[in-house]
Amino acid sequence: MNITISALKSFGSKGKSPRIKALLGLISGLFLWAGCFTGLEAPASGEGTGLVRVSVRGDQRTLLPELPELTRLYYTLVLKAEGQEDVSASIPQGASSADVELTPGTWTVAAKGFVSQEDAPDETKALVEGSASVEAAPGVPVSLSIPLRLIKTQKGTGTLHYAAHNLHDLDLELADLAIVPLSDVGTETVSIHLLEAGKASGDITLNAGYYRLSVSLSRYSADASASIRAGKTEAVHIYDGLTTRWEDDLTLYPFYNLPTFDNATDLLSAIDTEETSATAENPYYVALRGAYTEPELNDLFTGIQGKGTYITLDLSDCEIETITGPLTNPQYVVSLILPKTLKTLGSLTASTSNHVFKGWTTLKSVAFPLDSALETLGKYAFNACTALVSADLSGCAALKSTDATFYNCSALRQALFPESLETLGQYTLYGCTAIPSVNLPASLQTIGVSAFFQCEALTSVNMPVSLKTIGNTAFSKCLSLRSVTLPASLRSLGDNAFGSNTQANACKNLDVDFSQCRSLNSIGSSAFRYCAITSVDLSGCVRLVSIAKTDVFASCQNLTSVKLPEFLETIGANTFQNCSSLTQLAVYATEPPALGSNALAHTSPDMQIQVPGVSAAVYQGAANWSEFADTIIPIGE
Repeated sequence: MNITISALKSFGSKGKSPRIKALLGLISGLFLWAGCFTGLEAPASGEGTGLVRVSVRGDQRTLLPELPELTRLYYTLVLKAEGQEDVSASIPQGASSADVELTPGTWTVAAKGFVSQEDAPDETKALVEGSASVEAAPGVPVSLSIPLRLIKTQKGTGTLHYAAHNLHDLDLELADLAIVPLSDVGTETVSIHLLEAGKASGDITLNAGYYRLSVSLSRYSADASASIRAGKTEAVHIYDGLTTRWEDDLTLYPFYNLPTFDNATDLLSAIDTEETSATAENPYYVALRGAYTEPELNDLFTGIQGKGTYITLDLSDCEIETITGPLTNPQYVVSLILPKTLKTLGSLTASTSNHVFKGWTTLKSVAFPLDSALETLGKYAFNACTALVSADLSGCAALKSTDATFYNCSALRQALFPESLETLGQYTLYGCTAIPSVNLPASLQTIGVSAFFQCEALTSVNMPVSLKTIGNTAFSKCLSLRSVTLPASLRSLGDNAFGSNTQANACKNLDVDFSQCRSLNSIGSSAFRYCAITSVDLSGCVRLVSIAKTDVFASCQNLTSVKLPEFLETIGANTFQNCSSLTQLAVYATEPPALGSNALAHTSPDMQIQVPGVSAAVYQGAANWSEFADTIIPIGE
């Protein structure tokens, strides 16, 4: 999508604006907007002013709320220039452009799009926004394209209407539709079995946000020698009060044959007889079905090991509920889809000798079916799978916790977790040095000890609104992590949660947003030591009565301002030591908190300490505060 703005000199007689049909275009994931300006005949304007004309156009690329509401948005425009009064304008619904006369100068134009004019007074209802600058000057025609971005809608609910057409013309064994949240929206994955009576179409109420819609179809060949499968994935956008429609003719889906075997013997024989040039990059894709025991699966993997052929193995239709491990390393399995009936994988008390997939160094991807029955995932399940790039657990709707699951999976770049997950346990992503980002489910309450330790490529991680605890060293040595927003639900931060006793292990490039953090009651030692934090506002943390641990914000050399809450009783030793840029410290407690040794050592010589006016004299005489008496002033002065 683009908004095109022209700044033109007044000339000629008044012309008529061409009507350009407005069509909202949004691209899933990366929203790329291509600008386009066409020559316009300018209406007459006042002497010495320039004319700004705004129009909208684009292409629909992903599933958006149903038209026509979004084909003709109502746009508000605010134009600003230094030394000039702001100018407001709008593009009415049904119109394609608006003309605004401006005095000469550089104007910044901000645009917001709404479903209707009635929504415009409430800016939280804007769907898109963007801004750019334009130089308005008589006699100098100028064009400007404003790139727009989708405003991530997180409030309210919308409706997804789905319809799978010609479903029963395909003689399918399975037809599943999955709606998987792609953002922290508070909605769990929705799975629909389309073949069930009355399920081929319907309406689903979803919280506003982004989703992945996936269709999986399969049937068996006439001689049952192969599973014939098809699928499709699309991005879906849900908005408050609107309906997004997905309708598709399933007979148009491209199906592919997947050789499927009833027993391991036949599968191994097929590998022998199959003329294939399978490689690790292009493996032979086979599936197994039927009931199996763990020893029988081990025999299968031992047989694969002897064949020397790289394969992708689909076990989703195998019937087995428990795999304790360890499983024989076949060395030639590149991708693995685990059984949908599997409830327990590994042991919660696993020793280093029985990690299920330990050292499967050819395994590049692992996935669980969308309707996986998995409830228990044991310790160190994929320990040292050093080739593992992708792991998808999003279909495990009954899984509540993980524990060292991907320990030292150094190649891992994508890990998808289910919306049911409450605990990302200790060491879950320890040593996953290649993973760039993680989208944590909205259900998550705990991030365990060292859960992200040494995720050196991690640049971003969302903190869900349900999160209560971040454990010791949870993000230690996440050297690329740049910014984190702590949620209002967070209660405790462990020792070295983001910082460290040593600068080499700290998130030294990290700035932290404390603005939403209101439930915090415990902060561990060196929790933010050596981080690149610029400001800390804990004034709203009414439950935080003690910062008793040491070195909490020590050596945060970018830190300039701090606000501490009114009920605080203790500030531990070295809390702000070596915060050399700290110039403003506001303490809202009327009784001076106990100030630990060196808590304010080596802060800025220009630091001011602001305290309640009625307490200034008390602070100036209090232990360890008195040495800063000359810098203590009432709040607001």
